Amino acid sequence: MPRKRKSEVLKQARAMKAYVERNCTSDLKLSDLSRTFGYSQGHICRMFKTQLGIGFVDCLTQARLRTAKRLLARTHLPIYEIAVRSGFNFRDYFFKVFKKSVGETPRKYRLNHQQELTSA
Repeated sequence: MPRKRKSEVLKQARAMKAYVERNCTSDLKLSDLSRTFGYSQGHICRMFKTQLGIGFVDCLTQARLRTAKRLLARTHLPIYEIAVRSGFNFRDYFFKVFKKSVGETPRKYRLNHQQELTSA
């Protein structure tokens, strides 16, 4: 692939990632990106993997987890509410993904990180 074409593809993939990050709290689907950017769903999946080194679902999940971690550390909202506001529709799935990715439960994360904020 010519160098100019490669840089355009990378630029487009980064634009899609930014779109995911801005819209991660909604019920975002691959079909939404397909409609917005005018590429097939398969092409978008390949772009994410080859250009960004991460799949669409993983990118979306990571963005949602960043949102949840920010809300856990900065608010006193109930954890279920944080799960919903972060884009997770199912509380059990949120707990499972959070613990697997972060290494601790949302409650433990909140206790550790709110304490850091109040003592800093």
